[in-house]
Amino acid sequence: MGEGLRIDEGVHPWTFRTVRGGVRVRTAQTWTGAQPEADVPTARGALQAGLDAWLHDLGTTAGARAHGRAPADRLGAPTASAPGTASSGR
Repeated sequence: MGEGLRIDEGVHPWTFRTVRGGVRVRTAQTWTGAQPEADVPTARGALQAGLDAWLHDLGTTAGARAHGRAPADRLGAPTASAPGTASSGR
């Protein structure tokens, strides 16, 4: 799989639901293309790492906002989660 992962198509639905103590975040990401289909374990690992990073950043940003601090926006990601309530839907 070379330097990068070529994805021909990706579907990225995210749902945000209010739960006691915060917001639950779920996603059902899918990737298609010759590269991810040729090496599913590597593609799955890359996808999971990306999901984990997004969920971490969502929680960090939400926590900062909840405590009146400006969030660090290193990814330009949307923010709507509470620390400890994020889920990747695994």
